[in-house]
Amino acid sequence: MSITTRVKKTGQLFQATADLGKDKSSYQDANGTIEPDTVYEGHLLDAFAFRGCSSCVEYSRAKWGVFRGYELESVQADLRLVS
Repeated sequence: MSITTRVKKTGQLFQATADLGKDKSSYQDANGTIEPDTVYEGHLLDAFAFRGCSSCVEYSRAKWGVFRGYELESVQADLRLVS
């Protein structure tokens, strides 16, 4: 599982794939809602809207990222990633 979010500071999409807990002492699949003090790691996408498809996002590059929950905001959409 993963949680699709947006980084508040940059607006980039972030696929949170792992929940590391509040102090990085645990490792589990990210699912559910973003908790402010929890550390998440996953794919930070260089993404933009895909032409002709309002729910599609095209990305050209994915980097590994680590963020606290308070740095992220939920994306309330059913997105399909296209590389």
